[in-house]
Order: sequence, then structure tokens, then C-alpha cells
Amino acid sequence: MKNTTPLGDEEGKYSKKFIEGLFKSRKEIKAGKLIPHFEMKKQLGL
Repeated sequence: MKNTTPLGDEEGKYSKKFIEGLFKSRKEIKAGKLIPHFEMKKQLGL
């Protein structure tokens, strides 16, 4: 999963804490505890 995580974007490099948060979120999505952002927007009609 680390290979698919970007190290930053046009605003700069991501902090270690931010990347850890991404991993935690992915884990929670896979466990069914959260829904992905695009799915939430779809459910809200946005």
C-alpha cells in the first residue's frame, strides 16, 4: 500500500502523521467502519 501512497502534492510534501492518517482511513474503509469520500458525496447528491 505504501507504493500507492503519494509523498505529496502541488502544495508540498505530506507529513508522516498525514500519511499515517491515510493508512488508518484506508484500513477503516476496508473494515466497513467508514465510507470513501466519493461514496459520501454520491449519497448526498453532490
